[in-house]
Amino acid sequence: MRRAAEWALRGIMFVVGALLALHAPPSAMAGTQARPLEVFAPWCMEKRLRRIVEVFQEKRPSTPVRFATGTPGQLIKRVRAGGKPDVYIAMGPCEIEVLQSMGLVDEGSAREILRQTLLLAVSEKAKETVAELRDLAKKEVNSVGMGRPTLTSGRLARAALGKLGILDAVAPKAKTSPLRQLVLGQVQAAVLYEQCCYEEDLHVGKPDLRRDIAAVRPLSRELCEPFPVVAAPLKHGAAHPDAAVFVATLCGKRAQDILHRRGDWSCPICEMVP
Repeated sequence: MRRAAEWALRGIMFVVGALLALHAPPSAMAGTQARPLEVFAPWCMEKRLRRIVEVFQEKRPSTPVRFATGTPGQLIKRVRAGGKPDVYIAMGPCEIEVLQSMGLVDEGSAREILRQTLLLAVSEKAKETVAELRDLAKKEVNSVGMGRPTLTSGRLARAALGKLGILDAVAPKAKTSPLRQLVLGQVQAAVLYEQCCYEEDLHVGKPDLRRDIAAVRPLSRELCEPFPVVAAPLKHGAAHPDAAVFVATLCGKRAQDILHRRGDWSCPICEMVP
């Protein structure tokens, strides 16, 4: 009788333990590591995002975060080819529209984490020729970097050129992958995302103009209204249980200070990751 009672008690304890494990958050189970959180992000934001991982892991200490970085065009291409990020950080709303058309983003789940504009970036050789956007129509300017029309930068750049009445003159000169073309010296000027033009000091949080750009000039509000950088949890069947937590972390004050390059920050993770 006594042994039967012991077995009954063990059975009850097993059921209770199983129910608790079933309802516990993935990161709450001691001694286990949750499935890695895959994040697709623009390459120019990687250093800041790696700092934010430390903030995120205060809430989800057992959830590792893995980044895949690239240009917006490269990242969308990877998703189309079968890539399955849990979180996607887009340089503008056009990329989110593409992901929504693929059924990967729930309505209302995307969040603005930064606001930026477009910049006219000029090479050293062209800095005397190109002083403003309308100068891209000059005959002396034979090559211009501009994003694809399917990307936010390409769409807004073409809209700005259209407002100036010079789109037909500039479009034949356009080359895609604008920052790469500018760095390689293949174009004299380029219309770029603001976030792409700056390198970042890891310790004092100050933005520094990239060494391979001679000058930048933000497009006026009349030509280009500021637009959001957007983060969204994606769903590939079932969404990662911590994807929404990561997106919410990006919107918190500590992460926002890092994203906006405010304050003094050390970055031990950045120092360890090549």
